[in-house]
Amino acid sequence: MTENVSTAALGSVTSSPPRARGKRSSQDAMATQEAILDAALLLFAERGYDGTSLRDIAANVGISHGIIRHHFGSKMAIWEKVATKVFEFFRSSLLPLTEVAIENSAAESGEEAFQAFQTLVSTFIRISLDKPEYARLFVQETRQENERSRFCAEQFMALHNAIGELFLEAQTASEILTKYTNDSFFYALLSLTYFKILHPTLGARSISAEVENQEMHDFIVSVLFH
Repeated sequence: MTENVSTAALGSVTSSPPRARGKRSSQDAMATQEAILDAALLLFAERGYDGTSLRDIAANVGISHGIIRHHFGSKMAIWEKVATKVFEFFRSSLLPLTEVAIENSAAESGEEAFQAFQTLVSTFIRISLDKPEYARLFVQETRQENERSRFCAEQFMALHNAIGELFLEAQTASEILTKYTNDSFFYALLSLTYFKILHPTLGARSISAEVENQEMHDFIVSVLFH
């Protein structure tokens, strides 16, 4: 039995067609970019933009500084990709709930709009608690006036205004909501949700994150709607 395989034969078995190699190379590049963005998100959230360097991100991913520059060019380009990805996640999670409820508002009662608004608020709380790095990123970038803080403020307010129409529909059916304006409810929601995220050691207990998040979710909902 022959165990050795000639180089030519081995190459004919293991080599991939150019199209397959190109597809794999593209997939590898996308995976590297995603790893860079994930690492950058955590570092920006923890240290802020100014406290994070490209070398920090590279070290976190386990790649060279040059590879990051090859894929993104600059730290600001990475930050823009990270922030856009985060806001797109919120938009895709929340706005469809708003759009469907508003489209059906003519045929629905105010009570149904109120229930839809509660679902939207609950979704926002769960996303924020499950992904605390999102909240920390926003807070890091809104401590001073600059291009990044303006971007965050504009994106947040666009989301807030889009949800505002549903809030007004829900308010017609809920005496609870009459004590709020669209703005004051938004600020109360952010304050209650982000406080625990930004101060995780306050009142810390030996329970799982899942249980703690559920308890916090239920508490915030009870404060806002009761």
